[in-house]
Amino acid sequence: MFSVARRTKIPQQVLASSTICSRIAGHSRKVPATLTIRPLCSRMDLEKGLLFRQYLTVRETPGHTDGCVTIVSGDQSMAFTGDTLLIRGCGRTDFQQGCSKTLYESVHQKIFTLPEQCLIYPAHDYKGQTVSTVGEEKRFNPRLTKTLKEFIHIMNNLDLPKPAKIDIAVPANLMCGLHET
Repeated sequence: MFSVARRTKIPQQVLASSTICSRIAGHSRKVPATLTIRPLCSRMDLEKGLLFRQYLTVRETPGHTDGCVTIVSGDQSMAFTGDTLLIRGCGRTDFQQGCSKTLYESVHQKIFTLPEQCLIYPAHDYKGQTVSTVGEEKRFNPRLTKTLKEFIHIMNNLDLPKPAKIDIAVPANLMCGLHET
């Protein structure tokens, strides 16, 4: 069940790029539904944390926040899902423009339509797992294998504690990390 997650490491530079793009997209302007980015790196070894030379597509995947995006490699072999889709979970939807229905639709329409073998790299994982696949999440994700109605019920009843610095983090995220002086 966790075969891919146990043998693969997150390419850290790529993950950082995903986080930066997500924060930029969360600013006051909208990201187009598809935006192609050409990386500057030439073909390099993925184990060293660098992507092969190819185009990346940014897919809007709101729900956790309005600005969430998923970055998909040109050959659709990898997707960097940020907080939208986590390994056996998903981002919470109870603050910062979160919406359970929107998150469910984003995952099912923009991520679960990728090839089954597409590697999924979330922004983080609380259990130390670093990668999954579209196929694994479609089969084993305890929230997103449910109907929309069941998913909304689950998300409305998570009863998660308020994050310690949420009152500072949300305004900073909305301003793309910039504070007005």
